[in-house]
Amino acid sequence: MNDNVILVGRKPLMNYVLYITALKNEGKTEVILKARGRSISKAFDVLEMSRRRVLEGWEYSVVSGTESKSIEEKRVMGPDNEWIMTKLDTPYTKNVSTIEIVIKGKSQDKLKTSTKDGI
Repeated sequence: MNDNVILVGRKPLMNYVLYITALKNEGKTEVILKARGRSISKAFDVLEMSRRRVLEGWEYSVVSGTESKSIEEKRVMGPDNEWIMTKLDTPYTKNVSTIEIVIKGKSQDKLKTSTKDGI
């Protein structure tokens, strides 16, 4: 997988924004956010926060879709109060929404750092 692809998941929002900032400082002109299921709304939050703070003037496009996932096991609570995986008698498929946000910017658009006068 490319180093400019970010998989949005359970980490705090600012971790993703900081990673986008680091990619921009490395001179990357394209960042791809990918998310599935409940993380889709967080991906859009990351996009908006990055665009307002770091990626001013960058444009984005969104590609959405679904994935089919085969479920053959389930998690159940065991006798020692720990989770164990058990096989299902009849496996089923589950559809999961996916999204890919491609953010593109200008080349050589480094992060502007502000300095205070007199320091």
